[in-house]
Amino acid sequence: MRARFYHESSRKLAGASRQDGRPASVCQRAPRPKPETTASLSSSSTRYVRFYGVVSIYATVCQLGLAEIAAALVAKTAPSAEGVALFELLSRSSMGEGLFEDACVPLRLCARVLGFCYGHPASQRATATQLPTPPRETWRELVEDLSSWYSNRPHPFQPMVEQEAQGANEEHDQLFPTILFTNGAAAFANQLYHTAMLLLLQHKPRTLALGPRRSAVMAPLWHAHRICGISLHNDRAGCWDPSLVASLYVAAKGMTYEPQHREILSALDRVAAATGWHIHRFQAMLQHAWGGDGS
Repeated sequence: MRARFYHESSRKLAGASRQDGRPASVCQRAPRPKPETTASLSSSSTRYVRFYGVVSIYATVCQLGLAEIAAALVAKTAPSAEGVALFELLSRSSMGEGLFEDACVPLRLCARVLGFCYGHPASQRATATQLPTPPRETWRELVEDLSSWYSNRPHPFQPMVEQEAQGANEEHDQLFPTILFTNGAAAFANQLYHTAMLLLLQHKPRTLALGPRRSAVMAPLWHAHRICGISLHNDRAGCWDPSLVASLYVAAKGMTYEPQHREILSALDRVAAATGWHIHRFQAMLQHAWGGDGS
């Protein structure tokens, strides 16, 4: 199942396009550089070709990384060795600046969290000179890294609207928080942040105490609700990718209220209609997880 999902995700990402004709990826192209003078046209063209050669490779690595995250989330496995290499390439790339870097930080951290939660073999091997880091320390480090990114998000990555749900009953339209962003990269990065935190809190070492004054940020359901809230208000086809669909699936499995189920299934219908992706099996898997037909 993992191999098939990875293949389908990669193929669909490669062929997907935005409504405005641009590639459907969080790693969008930068504006084309303009030569200042006619005399510099030749050298500028050469730089343009070299620059976009790097951008194209970087965008491809991002797309493969998204498919790898999606497959790992659905299969509940650590990223593959190839996936780990992709994320290492992302972290070392000189193209990772500005929005690129800010969007890719949660992606890399989510990959590390998946490795921690589902046991990447490479992270468990000890050497003669270095013992593996204790799980408690690794867990705290991951939480601190994620919290640091979230607390220091640049303004474009902060929501323009954030409103808590009014209550889970059929009298209210707002079953999940309303969280709106001005751009797809922000929605992507924040949703993966909440996904990584949700997984970490679900796999907290038993001997690790969080203290008596726990905030909502340390509650798994708080993050699950926010993943659903971001997803339900992400109506732009170009802002979706397989990792976000898989993220919604992971969070939605924990929802227990029937109106929430219907809202999530309806959102997946909208995603399928907007993107043309065949994601109905996610609906079937959720209905099975909920123990009913989801209606």
